Amino acid sequence: MKIEVIHVGRTPPELNIFSERYIRRLLHFCDFKETAVRKARSLPINKTIEYEGEKLISAITGNPKIIALDESGSMMNSTQFARFIGDKHSLSNDIVFLIGGAYGLSPKVKSKAHRVLSMSKMTLQHDIALLVLLEQIYRAFTILHGQDYHK
Repeated sequence: MKIEVIHVGRTPPELNIFSERYIRRLLHFCDFKETAVRKARSLPINKTIEYEGEKLISAITGNPKIIALDESGSMMNSTQFARFIGDKHSLSNDIVFLIGGAYGLSPKVKSKAHRVLSMSKMTLQHDIALLVLLEQIYRAFTILHGQDYHK
């Protein structure tokens, strides 16, 4: 199973330290990849969303299950999320999570997604959303493997 997180923009160094920690941990459980795509500059909001959406879609390779992260999506607790990851793992499905930029995901990205998932009813800054997602993917694997991390 391969899991990839594709997101808009580079992670700032102060958050990258924590992201890298979870990525190293995830590599013990799966083939994991993080990909950053270029964020739009100096475009109107609607063009920014469209541009960044195209960048996200073009970065997808193969035929993975696409999970778009958006505040309008459905919510899961950590145990449900672990079951979701476990189901995909048992089916040998690759998963790609997509995180938009400051203005979110385009309708085109959401329409290509197999599932739209929300991590909170609150709006999360996209760099924070990346870190929370990495931690939750790691937590999911520890739940699936019966490790003590999830308490």
